[in-house]
Amino acid sequence: MDPAVVCRATGGRVPSKRKGASMTVAGDQLYLFGGLLPDNKTVVSDLFVLDLNTFQWFEIPTLQDGTVPAPRYFHTANIWNDNLVIFGGRTLRQTDNSPYAFDLNDIHIFHIPSQMWVQTANLLPPSPGPFSPQARYAPVSAISGDLLYIFGGQDIHDQWFDDILVCDLTTKRWIDKRVVSVHVGRYRSVAMSSTLEVVDPGKSSNVQGDPTLHHMSFSQRRTNEEPPGVYLFNNFNGVDIQLHTNLHLFETDRGQKDGRTFHIFDRTRRMSGQRPPCLRFPTGHMVGAHLLLSGVAVNGPHYVFSMSSLNLSSMEWTRLPCDEALRDGSWHGSVVFARDNKLIVLGDRSSSMDEDYTSRAMSFDDAMLFDLESYGVYQPPEQDLESSLQELGLATLGGQHFADFQLICGDGTEISCSRTVLEQSWPWMKDRLDVLKGRPEGAAGNSRLTTSSFRLGENRDTTRALLEYFYTRSLVTPLQHSPEVRGRLLSVATSYGIPHLRDLIKHALHLALTPETAEEIARVAASAGCQSLQERARRMASQWTHYPQTVHSSMPIASNSRPITPSEPRTMGFIERSLKDRPNRASSVNSLGGSSQYSRSSQGSSQYSHSSQGSSQYSYSSQESRSRMSGVPSELTTLSEMQSSSSLKSSSSSSQVSLSAPIPPPPEQKPPPLPAYTQSETEPNKPALAPPKPSWLQRAGRSRSSLDTVHSAGSSETQATVKSKPGGSKESFKADEKKAAKAEARKKKKAKEEARLAKLAKLTGGKGSGSAMYAGIIV
Repeated sequence: MDPAVVCRATGGRVPSKRKGASMTVAGDQLYLFGGLLPDNKTVVSDLFVLDLNTFQWFEIPTLQDGTVPAPRYFHTANIWNDNLVIFGGRTLRQTDNSPYAFDLNDIHIFHIPSQMWVQTANLLPPSPGPFSPQARYAPVSAISGDLLYIFGGQDIHDQWFDDILVCDLTTKRWIDKRVVSVHVGRYRSVAMSSTLEVVDPGKSSNVQGDPTLHHMSFSQRRTNEEPPGVYLFNNFNGVDIQLHTNLHLFETDRGQKDGRTFHIFDRTRRMSGQRPPCLRFPTGHMVGAHLLLSGVAVNGPHYVFSMSSLNLSSMEWTRLPCDEALRDGSWHGSVVFARDNKLIVLGDRSSSMDEDYTSRAMSFDDAMLFDLESYGVYQPPEQDLESSLQELGLATLGGQHFADFQLICGDGTEISCSRTVLEQSWPWMKDRLDVLKGRPEGAAGNSRLTTSSFRLGENRDTTRALLEYFYTRSLVTPLQHSPEVRGRLLSVATSYGIPHLRDLIKHALHLALTPETAEEIARVAASAGCQSLQERARRMASQWTHYPQTVHSSMPIASNSRPITPSEPRTMGFIERSLKDRPNRASSVNSLGGSSQYSRSSQGSSQYSHSSQGSSQYSYSSQESRSRMSGVPSELTTLSEMQSSSSLKSSSSSSQVSLSAPIPPPPEQKPPPLPAYTQSETEPNKPALAPPKPSWLQRAGRSRSSLDTVHSAGSSETQATVKSKPGGSKESFKADEKKAAKAEARKKKKAKEEARLAKLAKLTGGKGSGSAMYAGIIV
């Protein structure tokens, strides 16, 4: 199973299977309310709570005081401040003959701190108003600020409500209603919003200040004056996903003079990537700059659980891998645990999804936890100081204003700073300085820390970057974003307990993660214990195919490693140049021990394998790739030959790559002889078809073998011979090719003339070959 996925069995008073129940997360608790029990067709109004720390279920006792909502299913549930808000749904009432169903349009509020239902009789006006909702079931809802949005739903006859209603939860009044032309309901739609939005200063045209500073994206909390927008995702046709999957954004504007509460923006045409399949009963969540969508999808005759992520910055969809983890069992609903950044899918590992989905039954016996950060989905840290205050902090540090403390670097260099700034931004330092205040001067204590200095032990760049963080509460300078300093800062933040700095650096590493930097970031994340970041970098590095993955795993990472570009072929010349750019990789090759063997095969592929005995073997034969090796003659195929070639370019011995074990020269391979031109045996006077055109390597056979001999000698005289040897370059081979083509044309012309003369001799009764007759006529 994917290391980013963990399965937990729930315990305690586990709820029974039910249909149409609501799941909502508040803090570290999941609230499950209502539902229809498929066994006895009973609608319930019980409230269960799952502790997301221990994964134990418990039930909240029901008080018979008239405040408990009527039993219902396919209702809506949202968190507003410290309250659980319930709206609408369908219920069953028993009559003398049989139960009958009817829909609801009421609102109920559960106060989480007191664990009590609140009397909500005054939420509806005494008489129906212009914005009062009709009774409905299976709508979708979301909360923006203090406003509750209700989208669509169906009536008792399963007819769609094509409207949007808005209720102000502070005044307890319905304040707006809008008719739309899209069917929206729980079966095919989901609405979501978040109080935290992601702001990217780099994409804003209003950014002012120092242009040399690098401002990363950050999270910003929306207020009731500027409430967050609501995203509505809809599958209103399961046949054509590209045309019938839409996304709308509802922006709340409470200052409109015309009384309109919101504006609608269609975001459908902006979406790209692999869109999610047509989901049944989808659930949606907003995490950082991503919109998460999950639900049940049809896969042939079976049902599967699918998860997708939409990057709201690039509007590109990505499928999240969950097939292996959710292949077995029955899984239907999901929630997001924001504190641990986990997507939790509830279900039962021992049940059948096909059977449960037929009855729309949900199970709660097991929980599958997906680490969202390992897929690049996370909430960026919030910004503590505005940009102007960050620049002021850098100016204060640079001018050494209010400096009364010294941070001592590893080489003894002292950097002046403010002790007050350190105590406000560094809890570890404040606790230890408070201990020193009560001690007399000269008392025994930590030799690294005094009341006026601290020996950090890091290099000057890392120490300076750390102080820049304390003065700005962010990572904005080029020094802080340099790879070496960034890695050391992550180690310092982990060792000295600076969680905000640790989160900032992880965010910076996520933004800097590319296939070229994946290995280095994975190593840095592993050393600091950032497992989610390490897993994402590891997954990206394993998918990078422009350089053999086994070579990466067997060689350490060099600080001066050159990025691998997709345009470079995976040839021996590329490996040789990479080793020259990575001296510590070359040394790791030397330290492998054993013997190295290079051989040519006929498969035309390039591969590397390393055995446990310490021997390494390269196997390749792609003539085309060898001819593309820049700077290396196409005849040079072994590493020793490439060393000889590199010595022709530079006399510096430092650029050479040496191996501890000698490399035997490859055996001489003679090209097959060219097929001779002969006339047909059955028709002597008819010329045979032209022989196949010899390959360029066959025509170069003589020069290739001679070059192998030259380079096996390895002397300076023979190296000079390589430069001056005629026929040793591709241009000379092209000239030979032209000469051979002309000779071939002359042969064809002569054969044609001989055939014509032979036919003439037969008609005239002449004897002798056509060439002899031709000679006689000439005479």
